[in-house]
Formats: sequence, structure tokens, C-alpha cells
Amino acid sequence: MANRYYRPMATVVACAVGLTMGIARAESNGNAAVQIAPSDLVWTDNPNLPPGVKTTVVWGDPSQPGLFIFRAKWPPKLRVPPHSHPGQEYVTVISGTWKTASGDIFDDSKLQALPPGGFYMLPANVKQFSATGDEETIIEVTAMGPWGVHFESGHSAGK
Repeated sequence: MANRYYRPMATVVACAVGLTMGIARAESNGNAAVQIAPSDLVWTDNPNLPPGVKTTVVWGDPSQPGLFIFRAKWPPKLRVPPHSHPGQEYVTVISGTWKTASGDIFDDSKLQALPPGGFYMLPANVKQFSATGDEETIIEVTAMGPWGVHFESGHSAGK
């Protein structure tokens, strides 16, 4: 399949539109636990991520200051070019295989595969690149907002 191209971003872009549309509308009054069933999650396209990636917000608002949790559903065999995020991220692999490494240039030989249950922490403003395996992959990101992503100019994602 031909590469899919999307416009690289010159500055960090908050994902207010792409992420907040998929919020599971759970709220806490401070006196009760919050429970969200998988069927309550609404997955939407995210214009700030490569084509085919869908996201859903589990908790919080990534466009605002404060704690948030979102999940991203990645198509099989997708290569994510070098990019960075403004804040530290804690990432857990929910399903599939997530391959990632730090660096300015995409290098398959540096990718480390994480299976379901795998975890990594990405410091703020550290460049990374990623890829998915042969199956759809879902990751969960926990961080402090506002969230954004900055792709290096001249890079594109695709299969």
C-alpha cells in the first residue's frame, strides 16, 4: 500500500478537537468511584496523528492543564515518524505490539517491541519514533495537559 502523507506540524499542537470529541462522559462527584465500560468509549479520528489512528479520552481533557488518560488505536504496520510531546508521558500497551525508540531519524534496527502489558515512560521533548506490528495496536497514554505532538519537518507516516 502506498505511503499515507499528512502535513508535518511546525509547532506543538494541542489535540483539543481530535481528542476531546471521544471523551467517555464519566464524571466524579468526589464521593463515588468512576467506572467506564469499554462499550462507553467513543473512538474518533484524530487530525493531529497519522491517518487511520483513532483516539478516545478515558479521563480528563488533554487540551487543558491537569491529568488526562487517552487511548490510541493504531492500524497494523504503521510507521510513526520522529516526533516529540511537550510533557512527560506514561504509555501502556493494551493490545497488539508497539515498537518504539528514541531518536531524530527513523531506524528499524533501534525499535524495541513491547507486547500487551508493556510500559514505557517518555520524557518531555524527547524525540521518538514508533511502529506497529502485524495487528491493530492500542496504547494508553497518561500525562499532564495540555498535550500536543510535534512531528519533524519532512517526515511522513504510512504503511
